[in-house]
Amino acid sequence: MQLKPACVDLSQVALSFGSQRADAKAVIRALDTLLEVLNRDARSLDSALGDYVFFPLSHIFRQSRLLPERALELALNCLDVLLLNCWNQNVSNELAKQLLILLTFISGGRPAGVGDMGTSEELKVAAFHCLTSLFRSMANSKGRIWPTDMANLPPLGHAITVVLDAVADSSSFEVQFGALAALEAFQSCVDRETLVGVFPGVVSKITKCLQPTTSARRSYRVLERGLQVLSASLKCVMADSQLKLSSHGTRATSSQSKDKELQLESPWLKANAPQVKLALGNVAKLRNHEKPVVRHALLQLCLVVLEDCCQSLSTTVGMMVETLIVLSNDSSFEGQAALKRLVLTDHNIVDQIQSSMHTWVMALPRLMHSNDDGVRRNVITQLSTSFRLLSELGERSEIVENSLATNLRDSILTGLQTHPRQPLLQETSGQSEVAADQWLSAKGPVANIKFQPLLLNHKSQDGTLQDLEFLLQQLGGSGSSLVIARELLDHIRDASGDDLLASFWLSLKLLQSASNESIFMEDVIFAGSPNTSVRVQLREELYSLALALLSRSGDGDRMDWRLYGLALEAIALEAEQLGREFRLELVDSLYSMVHLAGSSNEVLRSHAFTSLNITTQACGYTSVSDLLVSNVDYLVNAVSLKLNTFDISPQAPKVLLMMIKLTGPPLLPFLEDLVDSIFAALDSFHGYPQLVALLFSVLEGIVDESSRDVAIAIESGAGASRGKAPVQQRTIHQVCRLLEDSKRRRSEPLVSVEDQTSREAPKEPWKTGDSEEDVEKGRSLAQPEDTEERQPTTSKVYRMVQKIARLGQHYLTHESPTFRRQLLSLLATACNTLYSNENEFLPLINDVWPTVIKRLYDDQHFVAVAAAEVVCKICRCAGDFMSSRIQTEWRDIKNLYWNIHRKLRMETRRSGRGVFTPSHQVRNALVKLLMAIVEYVRIDDDMFDDMLDLFSDTLDSRKDIQDVLSLVNADAVWLNMWIKNIRGAAQNPPQVAGFVFEPIVAWENV
Repeated sequence: MQLKPACVDLSQVALSFGSQRADAKAVIRALDTLLEVLNRDARSLDSALGDYVFFPLSHIFRQSRLLPERALELALNCLDVLLLNCWNQNVSNELAKQLLILLTFISGGRPAGVGDMGTSEELKVAAFHCLTSLFRSMANSKGRIWPTDMANLPPLGHAITVVLDAVADSSSFEVQFGALAALEAFQSCVDRETLVGVFPGVVSKITKCLQPTTSARRSYRVLERGLQVLSASLKCVMADSQLKLSSHGTRATSSQSKDKELQLESPWLKANAPQVKLALGNVAKLRNHEKPVVRHALLQLCLVVLEDCCQSLSTTVGMMVETLIVLSNDSSFEGQAALKRLVLTDHNIVDQIQSSMHTWVMALPRLMHSNDDGVRRNVITQLSTSFRLLSELGERSEIVENSLATNLRDSILTGLQTHPRQPLLQETSGQSEVAADQWLSAKGPVANIKFQPLLLNHKSQDGTLQDLEFLLQQLGGSGSSLVIARELLDHIRDASGDDLLASFWLSLKLLQSASNESIFMEDVIFAGSPNTSVRVQLREELYSLALALLSRSGDGDRMDWRLYGLALEAIALEAEQLGREFRLELVDSLYSMVHLAGSSNEVLRSHAFTSLNITTQACGYTSVSDLLVSNVDYLVNAVSLKLNTFDISPQAPKVLLMMIKLTGPPLLPFLEDLVDSIFAALDSFHGYPQLVALLFSVLEGIVDESSRDVAIAIESGAGASRGKAPVQQRTIHQVCRLLEDSKRRRSEPLVSVEDQTSREAPKEPWKTGDSEEDVEKGRSLAQPEDTEERQPTTSKVYRMVQKIARLGQHYLTHESPTFRRQLLSLLATACNTLYSNENEFLPLINDVWPTVIKRLYDDQHFVAVAAAEVVCKICRCAGDFMSSRIQTEWRDIKNLYWNIHRKLRMETRRSGRGVFTPSHQVRNALVKLLMAIVEYVRIDDDMFDDMLDLFSDTLDSRKDIQDVLSLVNADAVWLNMWIKNIRGAAQNPPQVAGFVFEPIVAWENV
């Protein structure tokens, strides 16, 4: 063992330092060596070796004023090893007293004027570790109690004062943690009389340490240790068993009056209990601490007060119950189990919970005004936990139930007033169509969809909304929910504005969170029908109120749009509960859902789609389209009734438009009669521009959907392409053959007309010896065909689109340019559906052509562009049928092009806006129109020459124009390009097999 050399060396160095023959560094080196040896051989140490080692250390402590703090720290570490291994039990009182004085002096700082001012944190930590080991050694001694005679009390009191000051005032985490450990060890080595004497100071200092402040941030480990020490102190001093209190809070008979334990008088308890209550009130603020270990330590403190000190600290029971409820919110199984155990063993705890619940309910409307979301959430969460606990135990509170409905409604009203609703968002119809297309893209109903929150949807209220919904979910599973829902539904009938909104929302959430297991209890509590539960009756009543609200959505009522969203949620709730039986209710509810699916409010539109999808799932339909097609008779009858009664509200057209968007082509065969009603309404109310635009949006939707399904155009299929084939160049051999054929025909004798007509065409084949099958086949070929029977039959949808196109042309003279453009777009789309049947399509083109071509010269550029697109589409679909009509309008079309061309050049020189000008858009549309005419319509040579002249400026840069014009006469195109001195085209002569063309040279160069 190297212990002896290390001790001898330290003793010599310490004595040499006292006589100034050694420096402090030598002392530190010797202490380092001794500490290393002690740590290595700690298990082999005993009390005798401890006395041997302490001798050189005593020299260090006597010279503590002269040595640096590092030397004292190492000496204290060596002393700590001795206390833990050599004097861990049966330490002598005299040695303990000396060490207590020494350690108190070191940890409390040096007096002013003696050595250096102050003490380092490391030295204090080492001193508190030694104090902790010393107190534990005394607790493990035979007496197990520190002697508290007159000689020992002053140093002991001084030590506890130093420890408590370090706990409360130190800014170092290590110092506070070491002081708390020393204080905890101190409580285990003194008698209860001593603890009672220091109890007020202990509670005060620990409370100061635990109290949250912005200036002093405490480590969570310090908070945890402080709560543990405070719990131990309360259990030792204020426990009912220690105070000999009966279950009624009075002192028990003094049969043990001769015991040495201190019998506390009533005045002492009355004086300290209020101070403890104040301290616990400050400590309870840690119940929302982020660290679970801190909340767990506070939970143990609450259990100590409620289980061991419920009589002595009876005034703090309510506060501790509230704290325990808060601590049980974080899904702590231990906290919930402890709370249930307390409720089962002490009915007074139930009364405290109900009293706290009433306080929270009454304060909830006021707290909703607070800007602190955490305060609101805490109260709501506490109510949820309390309701869940009482429901599991079968406890009810009539006082809370009577005030809950009113205060919950007032709380929602406060939240609505704090963050008023946003204005109704007006969107374009295109956004509604995009939303409808997204829903239609799904083959079946969308799974796991939820409604967006309508109330308390501000970003700062997200947490409050979640906690409030959880509270209502807890209420929904209890019998209290029916009392509250009944009161709210009665209030809805006379309410309005935000009051109506809050009551409807609360009723809906309560009934949504209902559990089927509580139906039997409801029938027992409420006197209702023997076959229908009270909850079902309330739900049906809410459903009736929802239908009444939705029936007012199209009457121009300025009701809050969020009410319509809640009504849709109520319909979805009823559908989920009834399942397939809800199909009978669709006659009343489906019309309103489809109507709101076309709303301009994005949130309301999303609510309508979600409601439709939930209803689709509940009723067993495969998709929303299947739902609408299966119930199309209800919807069409409702829309027809409104149109035929000349109802000018936009509700019916919106419903019809959304039906078309949601269902698509399968719905169109049922709308043939509605088209007549729509045109009748247009004739009667053509002076209402918004209504007219909405009605034509329906017609445009019909035409759009018809163009998506090629099977509904005609039964025979689509028509052939009318584009011109490229001109085939003739070879020299073909030219020679043509000349020979012409010469042969001229050499043949001429036959008179009488001779040609005198010969009758044979009725049967001239071939002889044919079989009967060939003869019959020949006869069948000789018989004329019945052209009428071979005509393709048109469908209902084809005739309906044809009627829309024919009747819609009369509105092309409408004063609204936007409306004119919408009609032109409708006609262009209709051509895609109708062109395949020439017998029906060409007469329609003959009817609409005069009105359509006039729009080409419209003053509004976007109308002229749309008209050009329609004419272009007609030329593609009708082909040579448009030849005479184009020739008639050719002069005006040519003049329009030149006018636009000159105007565009002037604008380019002045402003330089280029392609963004209206003139440029019209010119591009006319270029596309001229290209379509050349490609699909037969034109004469003069018109073709005009085309070359019109495209003279762009012919060299537009390859597409060159290709289109080459379909008619490629040589003329090439010659025109050469005349314009386009070298690239002039250097590329025609390519003919067997011939080589020489480059063309200008005449002046010959």
